[in-house]
Amino acid sequence: MDCDGDALILDVEQTGNACHTGEYSCFFRALEGFPEAPPSFQGIVGELVQVIRRRNLERPEGSYTAKLLREGVDRILKKVGEEAGEVIIAAKNGKGEEIAWETADLVYHLLVMLEERGVPLSEVSGELARRFRRHGDAR
Repeated sequence: MDCDGDALILDVEQTGNACHTGEYSCFFRALEGFPEAPPSFQGIVGELVQVIRRRNLERPEGSYTAKLLREGVDRILKKVGEEAGEVIIAAKNGKGEEIAWETADLVYHLLVMLEERGVPLSEVSGELARRFRRHGDAR
């Protein structure tokens, strides 16, 4: 609740699209004359989690995500390890674009691992929130 007690923030795990237009959110249009804002990290990760879930349920041929899920946890964890190493190398090289690219690969493979293991992203965010409340800026 905010300081005035007149607004709430609800942390939900969205499934499906929320807007009547079929978009993930009602806030998808850019104002004319303004550059389109990049999607928020939370928004794009939420969409990606939904796609990974659908790939797990449907297992369509030709889908890299479905292939990883079919191959199982050992294959997924191998990819997580590879991508973590590539993040380290990119960070050592110090090129922002390369760091972002490799970090995106790592985040994607971590999300696939969470799906395969049946751990909802809300558990991860809950753990981060608990740690933040416990330690705050002291970390």
